Amino acid sequence: MSPMPRKAPLVALLAAVTAVGPFSLQALSPALPAIATDFVVPAAVAQLMLSLSLVAMAATTLVWGPVSDRLGRRPVMVAGMLLAGAGSALSAVAPELWLAALGRLMQAGGAVAGRVLARAVAYWLLHRLRGAAPKRSRWRTVTFETLRAAFLKIAVRVEHLKTRIRLSLPSACPHAPMIAFMLRRIHAQGP
Repeated sequence: MSPMPRKAPLVALLAAVTAVGPFSLQALSPALPAIATDFVVPAAVAQLMLSLSLVAMAATTLVWGPVSDRLGRRPVMVAGMLLAGAGSALSAVAPELWLAALGRLMQAGGAVAGRVLARAVAYWLLHRLRGAAPKRSRWRTVTFETLRAAFLKIAVRVEHLKTRIRLSLPSACPHAPMIAFMLRRIHAQGP
């Protein structure tokens, strides 16, 4: 057992900001008939809001990464969440469809920052685990995707205790001894 890492609140925050984008899309779909009724437009026009949201998410996905490389992850994440919040507020009070659509564009463009930047932050969190591997281990040279796939395959069970997190590796996991070694080594290094 290792003490609870100080990064646990960060991981919870990353999970929350990652969920903002999918939640905003899922919340819009059932509201489309009400949007068409309230703004007195055909259903096809109301559905354009969903299409525009997807286009905004695709376009801003290409923007947030390079901008965060230049300005830093935190300010760009905050800016993205503020943009998403402002877009949500604008959509909620919009008296006309074009303002609601503009708000949805802002919301979708800002919300995708969470998905893009959470992956970048998770990479750097796992970078420390990779650095804890023995020098001649294949774990030292694996990519982030390989590490992530390995963790998904072993189905690590995490138990949150009052002051500790306990990781239970399945006995059938072929990499359990190496992962346990690296986790002990990280714990010995301290925060």
